[in-house]
Amino acid sequence: MEPATSKHTVFEELRNFRSKIPRDKLRNWERPEGWEAVRKFTQDWAIILASHRIFTYHPSVLTFVAAAFLMAWGQRGIACVGHDAIHGNLASHRKVNDVITNIFLAPPLLSTATSQRKQHSLHHHLLGTKEDPDHGEDNETSLKHCRMGKVGQMNMFSLFLIDVIDPPFWSTYALADLKDAFVPLTLWWTIVYFLSLWLLEPAEAIFTIGSIRISSFVILFHTARCTVSYCCYVFREIIDHGGLDPKSGVLQFGRVTPWGSLFQVYFQPHDDNYHLLHHALPRIPMSNLRPAHKWLMKNCEDYAKANHYDTYFEGSHALFTEQLFAFTKPGVREND
Repeated sequence: MEPATSKHTVFEELRNFRSKIPRDKLRNWERPEGWEAVRKFTQDWAIILASHRIFTYHPSVLTFVAAAFLMAWGQRGIACVGHDAIHGNLASHRKVNDVITNIFLAPPLLSTATSQRKQHSLHHHLLGTKEDPDHGEDNETSLKHCRMGKVGQMNMFSLFLIDVIDPPFWSTYALADLKDAFVPLTLWWTIVYFLSLWLLEPAEAIFTIGSIRISSFVILFHTARCTVSYCCYVFREIIDHGGLDPKSGVLQFGRVTPWGSLFQVYFQPHDDNYHLLHHALPRIPMSNLRPAHKWLMKNCEDYAKANHYDTYFEGSHALFTEQLFAFTKPGVREND
């Protein structure tokens, strides 16, 4: 396949890939999730609320940290379901997807369906090009190693240390779309703030400013979001695309990572580990990615030759022992 060097080339590659799959298969795979999506984000919100309950039952530094890690798992879950929603994979009608997203999925992460779709569509349409907002060279919204350029061979853990310690990227993540959607996001969080004080706070306040009770739920939620969830987000971005040649094409600039482990369930919940397949066929809901993957591995040579990993550390093609491609930015020398 031709390398993905422009929006036009990306579309051509994806059109060619779809043409190799029977239409009845695509119709079956691309059926919206419906109530399965509701089950997923209900489960994720239950994890978030249970996390808060762990902390309020016995407030301490230890339970706060434990609750933050557990809450980050729920946040990763709603982020994945929200990601499916902006692709129209929850319901047949776009407005239904947007209503669900704007009530349950996007505002918790300081975003909206519209702002998420606008940003994420560019990532799909411009994947592997310099204009890719997530992994493009010199884009101020890209990961640090993409913005700065890096030479020499690395593994995912060294790349993570480069990318996670990045104050500009962290601040962009923490503030998200608050500036562009200030009114609806402020309104959503004001309602949640007072509801949490009324329904979730113990009789004896945990956090106060003078005589004013402060919502421990809001404090815990955003602490988890801006620390543990941020680290998970950066590492997941690296797992999805980091260290791959951006000029290699859609099917080579993404990964399918091991399925079924505790690591995958935490970092890539709801079968988010099939990211390569998601880019090839973005209208497939996450719950249908695994059966689609199995069929394509047997029936599509281009897909079977792509970046698939069955283990994390064992074997010659383990995910975390892979030596990563590192493009050289003009003017950057090897010892920089």
